[in-house]
This record gives sequence, structure tokens and C-alpha cells, in this order.
Amino acid sequence: MLVDNASRDNSIEVAQNACPQVQVLPQSRNLGLGAAANLAAAATTGDLIMVLNPDVTLMPGAVVALQKFFAEHPEASCCGPQLLNPDGSLQPSCRAFPTLLTGFFRYTPLERLFPHNRFTRRYLLTDFDHNQVREVDWVSGACLVVRREVWEQLGGFDEGFFMFCEDTDLCYRIKKAGGKVFYVPQARAYHKVGASTNQAVARMILAWHKSMLRFYRKHYRAHYSLPARALAVAGIWLRCVAALAKTAAYALRGRLGQLAKKRRR
Repeated sequence: MLVDNASRDNSIEVAQNACPQVQVLPQSRNLGLGAAANLAAAATTGDLIMVLNPDVTLMPGAVVALQKFFAEHPEASCCGPQLLNPDGSLQPSCRAFPTLLTGFFRYTPLERLFPHNRFTRRYLLTDFDHNQVREVDWVSGACLVVRREVWEQLGGFDEGFFMFCEDTDLCYRIKKAGGKVFYVPQARAYHKVGASTNQAVARMILAWHKSMLRFYRKHYRAHYSLPARALAVAGIWLRCVAALAKTAAYALRGRLGQLAKKRRR
């Protein structure tokens, strides 16, 4: 099942030529990742639901390995494979739930100053053997598999997340409901990070931070004092502004470089 989120190229034709048996659900507008996945899941009947991004390539045997894991582990509600970068290096795809301190260090100047800080290490789960099966807080939505009964019980992805954090939110709700999430490295896949989001960087930065804010408000806000809440919200938007400014600076630098080349000609 393939949901086409109002693509403007020949994606549907390419998909149907490559895999004639695929059923395509074309949309007139971009519904967002979560809403599209919910639509696809509702049109299927299998006991397991796999969510797969278009920039992910499954390695031979990956699907079988995940099916086998569920068959042998009835306590598993959700699991994800080991993701690799295109060059074959490990891509962290299982993580701990983020905390406020994670936000202060992840993708900030503090992380550059203290690249091996314990808050980032805890979040990325860098201190364990990623070739071993492990129960984790959440797995990347680039490729994850959920039991249908669990998916339907929780209502699938929260469509309030247009893009980003819908995977973290789903796993958070799974764990809160008593389920278990596993990282299964016997299944492997290549993930070309940014293949889709790099097409509209500023818009994706804004979407990411909006999703961060929604996740915080949905699951964390009630646990913090008013000053801490204000600090968290301010921190998220400051990160957003800084990221947008950095992107604009790169774009301007590139444009100036192009103009300089034209003048030299």
C-alpha cells in the first residue's frame, strides 16, 4: 500500500512500473506523514503494520526477520530494524525518550563543546552494542512495525504531528499502555536521511520544532513547574530561530558565491 502525498513528479508512475502489484492511494494535498500512514494502515488487513519511508531500502531478509521476532516475542508491541547510512555506517535508530536536558545539548553549541556529554549519549543509546536485540523507548519511524491490535487500540499515529515526533509519540503511548518496543538488528535497512526533507529545509525545520513543542506539551508539560515550562517553550523556539538563521546564512553564502563566479566570467 502506497500513499502518495500529492507529489508533483512522476512518483506514482515510477512506483507502479517498479512494483505493478502495489496499490496507490493518491492524495490531492500533503496530509503529513502520520495521517498518510494511518490512511494506508486502514486499507490493509495484516496482523502487522509496517511504516516505511520512501528513502529507506530494506536489505534482503529484513521483513522475514521482523516477522520472526514478533512470532517469537509475543510481548513485543513494536519493533524497528537496524538502520544504516548509505555508506554502511550505523545510523542511530533506537533512542531513549528525550528530556529537557537532551534539548539543551542536542544540535546546540553545547553539544559541539561537549560532544560526548551523557545527555546526548543517553538519548542516542550510544553506550550499548547495536548488534544486540534490546528493549528501548522508541524506534525510528523511518521503518517500524507495530501489531495491528496495538495500532488500532491507540489510533495509530497522532495526526497532529504533521512530520517528526509521530514515531516518538506512538512509542511513548505504547509504553504508557504497558507495551514493549524493541530494536532488532537482525533486520537491516539503508536510510538516506534528508532525501525528502532537504527539498524544503526551512519548512522542515519549522515542522520539526512545532512537533517538538507538541510532544512536550502532550507528555511532559504537566510534570514541570511554570518557570520550567516557560524555559522549555522558549528553548524550543530559540533552537528553531537559530536553525532557520543558520540555514538562511548558508543560502546567502551560496548565492553570493554564485554571483562572484558570474562576475569572474
